[in-house]
Amino acid sequence: MIILADSGSTKCDWTIVDEDNSVYKSFRTIGLNPLILSRNQIKDVLMKTADLKLNKSLINEIFFFGAGCENPDGGKRIREGLSEFFGKQVRIQVKGDIDAAVLAATSSPGLVCIMGTGSNCCFFDGTKVIQKSPSLGYLLGDEGSGNAIGRTLLKDFYFDKMPGTLQDKFVESFETDLNKVLGELYSHSYPNKYLAAFAKFAFDNLHYPYMYGLVKDHTVSFFDLNFPYYREEVKKFPIHFVGSIGYYSEGIVKKELFKRGLEPGNFIKSPIENLIKSKYLIKS
Repeated sequence: MIILADSGSTKCDWTIVDEDNSVYKSFRTIGLNPLILSRNQIKDVLMKTADLKLNKSLINEIFFFGAGCENPDGGKRIREGLSEFFGKQVRIQVKGDIDAAVLAATSSPGLVCIMGTGSNCCFFDGTKVIQKSPSLGYLLGDEGSGNAIGRTLLKDFYFDKMPGTLQDKFVESFETDLNKVLGELYSHSYPNKYLAAFAKFAFDNLHYPYMYGLVKDHTVSFFDLNFPYYREEVKKFPIHFVGSIGYYSEGIVKKELFKRGLEPGNFIKSPIENLIKSKYLIKS
């Protein structure tokens, strides 16, 4: 049996498949970002996941794609945690979430953008992944992500930049006592996940001009920061989007791309189903 795992900072989708790519079991855990979690925290998640414990004796190969795994130390931490849990006899491949996004989005040349809890961008030339724009993580980067949108929503709420009707709805939807929010944010094990949880409010209320403008501004910010690194590529090839934020803002994304004379490609909410179908992945 083979395990395919696709992990962002918020969630990790796991699928166990047989040698014929038939799905045996699918389940979800919290995200395993090794730049946020310690080795012991990663091990704790694995040990407490019943579906992993029950089926680990069946596994002979693991393909783990995750945010933070493109970092050598992060990838090593995930690999060691998986090896310790499953045993050294299991073959383990660990790659970044950008690799999963490419495999899920296209088999032809194109720009591939991640817009989920975090954000990232690369070019796939049909053979290899080429990343020119830096990925600065949730503290310095993540433009166009759920984390960034959530951060703006909170700031606009507390600085009274959010329209009154939306402020009332915001209060009904979330805990808004500032001391409690700051306490939660600074003590949370996953601060980017905490901030990204507010992004759903934006898409639930996208019909409000303020909210539409906020999401559009974050989309444009993502374009403006990343696309200059791929000036020639964006003119020639389609641009694909992977992740919930890109998926739910498809209309805005397409409109902004068309304004720039650029070609939208595929919009994929979660890569895991396409990863299962990827013959390249299974053979690699």
